[in-house]
Amino acid sequence: MKLISIKQAEKLLKKSIKTNKPRKITFLTKKKDRSLTIKTTTDFYFLTEKGYCNQVKKLNFNNLDDKHIVNAAFKREFPRSHWVYLIEK
Repeated sequence: MKLISIKQAEKLLKKSIKTNKPRKITFLTKKKDRSLTIKTTTDFYFLTEKGYCNQVKKLNFNNLDDKHIVNAAFKREFPRSHWVYLIEK
């Protein structure tokens, strides 16, 4: 588990959405009470929010609206955070 800045986390999030390699990335707040997990497969990706909203969404790589959903979820779960923990698998 690494502690990274919020700007690095946003860049990593955008990079993981562009590439459709199978991987799993989890972002946690410093208190570890909120998390955002992105699990990518070859065709689509799952977005799991735990904290403010508890939901799982199945999104497409080709749809631009889905990319905005991911960014909105990131802003919703980490509104005032400057640092997040990163778990990468």
